[in-house]
Amino acid sequence: MSVSQSQDAALQPTAPLPSELPTTPAPAAPQPVAAVQTHVNVNVQAPPSTVVIMPQRDNNPSFMVRMVWFLFVGWWLSFWWLIAAWALNATIIGLPLGLMMINRVPTILTLQSGRKQFAVTQQSGVTVVQSVDTAQLPMWIRAIYFLTVGWWASLFVAILAWALSVLILTLPIGLLLFNFLPQITTLRRS
Repeated sequence: MSVSQSQDAALQPTAPLPSELPTTPAPAAPQPVAAVQTHVNVNVQAPPSTVVIMPQRDNNPSFMVRMVWFLFVGWWLSFWWLIAAWALNATIIGLPLGLMMINRVPTILTLQSGRKQFAVTQQSGVTVVQSVDTAQLPMWIRAIYFLTVGWWASLFVAILAWALSVLILTLPIGLLLFNFLPQITTLRRS
């Protein structure tokens, strides 16, 4: 074998040509599978929705009115209001009025109105909205607390709250303490 023949032999393909491959029939196209359809009916009866619309009027005056009230009237009137309340608390006859006055200190200071709680109930298919009072501790427990702790603790907190309210920067802390004053005085829940 010459060099050219060996090169020709090296160039010869070793795999068979496509024309030399045996022909096999093409595989059949896959047949579509019939879809299985399942219908499930679920009947859910939801309770009728109750919508309660209760118009609320904001009884508080505007911020500007409250600010002007505090600057010109509230800070000094609340001081004298607290003194009068504690003078009434010192007497048995004036105690109910003095406690009522302590409950009204935030209103005197900044014209802030009290909070209300509402109960929503269903009665014979009718929605009833009622203003409710918060459940209080028994009066004898509150009286013992007032006589032993409440009178002096609430006097201290009232003086501290008033001093914090006069300083404009600490006014929110003073108002918060005034809101807790009825609870500190007689364990009254609001």
